[in-house]
Amino acid sequence: VVVVDHTMVPQTQRIEKPLLLFYLLSATYVGCLVTLMIFNAQMADEANLGNATVSEIAFHQFEFSAAFCYTFVGAGYYVFSKDTQASSQSEYWARLIASLLDIMCVTIGLALICFAHEQFELLAHLVEYSSLLILSFMDIGALYFQKTNIGATGDRVVRILGLFLGVAGVLGSLICMILICRGHEAVAHCIEFSVEIIIVIGTAITVSLAWREVVEFSVTP
Repeated sequence: VVVVDHTMVPQTQRIEKPLLLFYLLSATYVGCLVTLMIFNAQMADEANLGNATVSEIAFHQFEFSAAFCYTFVGAGYYVFSKDTQASSQSEYWARLIASLLDIMCVTIGLALICFAHEQFELLAHLVEYSSLLILSFMDIGALYFQKTNIGATGDRVVRILGLFLGVAGVLGSLICMILICRGHEAVAHCIEFSVEIIIVIGTAITVSLAWREVVEFSVTP
């Protein structure tokens, strides 16, 4: 029988605020990705980039700046928020290490783009895609060891969604690395932004499922 856990009610207000901020952050980043897809399509149609509405440098600076902001704030929420408490010490450290690795990679990519765009654009993208590849493999591996407090149905949904997002990240990063190394940057960007939109929305859904189970309900015999 599922009943409302009234002992959790006083805590809901302070837990809802960071969750709401995480949703706003996710929505903002998805908006940035959609905008980047529009700019990418427009730039791909231009025979001469010098006549493009958005310069290539500005495009990449916006791309990496948005990724940096989302990663920095989102990683902090995912690791430290009470809404997404790790079920064990090892899971906590795995999350922390993965988040620090992600922050480090987006920082390197942003710095390379801002200070030496022409020389290091390819390297910045390879660092970005390599980070996504490693983190996606880590997410898939974590599904095997992860312990959840969610009920049977919720647990299956979270694990299936997590597996789907992990596989999407692996395939997307590998395809983007191959395409960008072969000079198909516009296609690589299109795939990259599409995969990231799926991952961001899927992550928000996963966090929502975990939060609702922990905060609103308790299962009694």
